[in-house]
Amino acid sequence: MIPHLSLEDDLLDSLRKSLLLIFLAALNGIALAQLPESKIVASDAAANADFGRTVAIDGDYAIVGAYSDDDGGTNSGSAYIFKRSGTEWRQEDKIVASDAAANDYFGWSVSIDGDYAIVGSIHDDDGGSSAGSAYIFKRSGTDWSQEDKIVASDAAQSDQFGLNVDIDG
Repeated sequence: MIPHLSLEDDLLDSLRKSLLLIFLAALNGIALAQLPESKIVASDAAANADFGRTVAIDGDYAIVGAYSDDDGGTNSGSAYIFKRSGTEWRQEDKIVASDAAANDYFGWSVSIDGDYAIVGSIHDDDGGSSAGSAYIFKRSGTDWSQEDKIVASDAAQSDQFGLNVDIDG
C-alpha cells in the first residue's frame, strides 16, 4: 500500500489552480505574464475543497465549483460566483444547497447564463443513495438565491443526476 502523500495533493491542487488561471487568461485575452493579476480564490479557501475543478463563464460572470467544501457537512460542497471588472475578478457570492448534507458533492458540475446558474449535486440522496440532483439559482443584484431543486421523476440509487449540467436563459 502506498502511503498518502500530502505533497501529491498540493501538486494536484496547484495544477488545478494554474489551469484555471490559464483558462481565465485565454478567455480574457490576457498574456500569460499577467496571470498573477487574474488569480481567483475563494474568500474562505480551504484545503481539499476541490475549488476550481468545475468552472463556467458567461460574460462578466464565472461560477466555480468546490464540491468537497465542508460548510454543510463533509464534502457537502459549494459554488462561488465571481464578477469581472476590467481584468479583475471579485467574488460576488458563495452558494450552497438549501438542504446541504454530508457527501452530496454539490458543485460537481456548474453552468451559468445571464442571471441564472445551475449546480449539480451527484450524491444527493433524496431519490436514493447517490441519485443526485441539480439546483437552480437566480441573481438579484449581487445576491444569488436558490429558485428550485431538480430531481429525476424516476430517481434511483446511483443515477448521479447532475453529473453534467448546462443552462440557457
